[in-house]
Amino acid sequence: METEEEGAVMRWPASETVIISDLDGTLLDRQQQISPENAEAIAAFRKAGGTFVIATGRPWTSALPYARQLELEQPFIAGNGAQLYCPRKSAVLHTSRLSIQPEHSRWLYEQHLQDKGLGLLLYDGEQMLTPSRNDLIVRHERKDNVPSKAVELTKWQEAALSAVKLLAIAATPEMAEVLDYQWSRLRPGSTTVFSESNYLEILPDGCCKGNALQQLVALQGWQHKQLIAVGDQMNDAELLEVATLGIATGNAVAELQDRADAVTISHDRHAIAHIIKERIAAF
Repeated sequence: METEEEGAVMRWPASETVIISDLDGTLLDRQQQISPENAEAIAAFRKAGGTFVIATGRPWTSALPYARQLELEQPFIAGNGAQLYCPRKSAVLHTSRLSIQPEHSRWLYEQHLQDKGLGLLLYDGEQMLTPSRNDLIVRHERKDNVPSKAVELTKWQEAALSAVKLLAIAATPEMAEVLDYQWSRLRPGSTTVFSESNYLEILPDGCCKGNALQQLVALQGWQHKQLIAVGDQMNDAELLEVATLGIATGNAVAELQDRADAVTISHDRHAIAHIIKERIAAF
């Protein structure tokens, strides 16, 4: 892992650099806001010719307000790599989909109704569906500003056949790990990832932020650009691995810090602004 000693890091010209940043726990502070320090640094980086991209587990509808706040026009990664969305075109450029069979989606639906410590959200590409809007679901809606709709089993099963992703919110990390184990027994080989310690996401096969970044590089012609990726949770692991330089925030989980090329300061101390000032020439 690279040291963070002053003068020990390589600085790249803004015009040759793409910064790809996670949202929660990375670009955003504890109030789910972009700090003035981060916003100003990103604006200066872009004015100098740099490219800034969002890569989030959120649906594109939840990420879009942040892209607009930063006046970003480049496509960004949403749904942990399941979708690419372009603000300039106001269009989804790519979508990967789940195929959860009715017997398995019924099992998930029943788990939600039976366990008050579990909340399930099924994203069908347009809205979030849930068996019931329990306390966990309501708190998540307030946090991410994404409303959900309670649906009956038949509608749930129909949507699960072509959904973009399923988010399981558990009351504790231990409960999320149990669900991950149960689901792996039910559907061996499924793609799952933790976007927070108690947030388990079931994704389309082979879906991850890293693969989405590779798609984005090909789409935008960034093959000769330097890619700096920044994240805090294990759903960012492949993103950091694909990038030229993968940086974990100071608040990142230990496993991601161990796998990253470098570790920077916490998101609450304006990590993105710090990276721009430290890594980009002329700042």
